[in-house]
Amino acid sequence: MLKLTVLFALFGCGLLATVLPSYLEPCQISDKKCLTDHAQSVLKSILNGDPQFKIPTLNPLLLPKVDLSSNGGLHIVFSNLQVKGIPDIKITSVEFNPVKKSGKVVFFYPRTELYGDYMAYGKILVLTINASDIASVVVEEGLYTWTFNYDLYDKNGAQYAKIKDHCTQFKLKKAKFDLKNVVNGNAELSAATNKILNDEWETVIKDLADGIGEAIGSVLNLILQAFMDKLLFSELVKL
Repeated sequence: MLKLTVLFALFGCGLLATVLPSYLEPCQISDKKCLTDHAQSVLKSILNGDPQFKIPTLNPLLLPKVDLSSNGGLHIVFSNLQVKGIPDIKITSVEFNPVKKSGKVVFFYPRTELYGDYMAYGKILVLTINASDIASVVVEEGLYTWTFNYDLYDKNGAQYAKIKDHCTQFKLKKAKFDLKNVVNGNAELSAATNKILNDEWETVIKDLADGIGEAIGSVLNLILQAFMDKLLFSELVKL
């Protein structure tokens, strides 16, 4: 189970039509190349946020709380989490299926840097963990696929879209963990524990995969829905 807390006040929920920003030029819904190129351009344009859509800065992205729970019993809660590296994201594919009302975004994230407070408890591998301090996590060469389904609805005679569900899958080249003071008061055992986590990073990531995917997907959902809430569907894509 995952709980992702973002400053929801930053993401508008209004349904009044908004002036189309200059960086948004709707593509034909069937034109995958246009959609992909345009998505990359939009990402660049909103890196410093967009007050009109109440989108916060993405460089870095600040997440007040990310709560991960693994299938194997490890619970990690990150707070005041900084997510760095978003400007380097390369969007490789964007597509919509207007018949199924679905979409897919594929992107390459060369290096993700996470830094913030953590609280961890439970079991992972042969380790029993119960600690809290500062955490640093670096993820190298992540390839992410985000799929979503949406509905169209009328509001005051205009058509808007709403994402109804989404899913994220990913593959990583490597992940490195540095959980400070993970064995309370024992620097030597803390170093040994981090070494085990890093030697077995694939097992750790697999154990936390559902929560990680949900966290990434939730951020993407919030950003796309911020546009969908304020713009007509026809202003986002041409049918």
